[in-house]
Amino acid sequence: EDWENKVEKVSQETIKEDMAAIGGIPPWVVMYFEKLISLSGKQTISEIFPDFSLFVYGGVNFAPYKSVFKNLIGRSVDTLELFPASEGFFAYQDIRNQEGLLLLLNNGIFYEFIRVDEIQQENPKRHTLGEVEMGVNYALILSTTAGLWAYNIGDTVRFVSTAPYRLV
Repeated sequence: EDWENKVEKVSQETIKEDMAAIGGIPPWVVMYFEKLISLSGKQTISEIFPDFSLFVYGGVNFAPYKSVFKNLIGRSVDTLELFPASEGFFAYQDIRNQEGLLLLLNNGIFYEFIRVDEIQQENPKRHTLGEVEMGVNYALILSTTAGLWAYNIGDTVRFVSTAPYRLV
């Protein structure tokens, strides 16, 4: 519950480590980086972690944070995007510099999609993967072997490829 206390403790614990890869949700990692810089008296994360070369992220669009990260780190680092959620792990970036994350089809999740412009209808049509269209914004509905049945996780996706299935 006390995020500030957690950031302080994580920062104190990791500031002397040789971190090469860091992962997290961008706004949380920004707070972590700012705390590290404050505690260390250094100007950038690269001065604290000279071997830092990979940032793995998910949960939010990274574009608004890209320049913030470059400034905090002091240089560019490689990034890898994931689409995780409490309900499951859905997609990942499998090719550098290609738009879209590869949708996982073999992890016990059945995907359905409702067009965002129809989501408020009483009985909106659910589309299976074979019915999705590129460029359309969909609400992600899923059922899992863990017991979730036709659950709207609150995320929206748009397909940029259907062979293979890639989404943003």
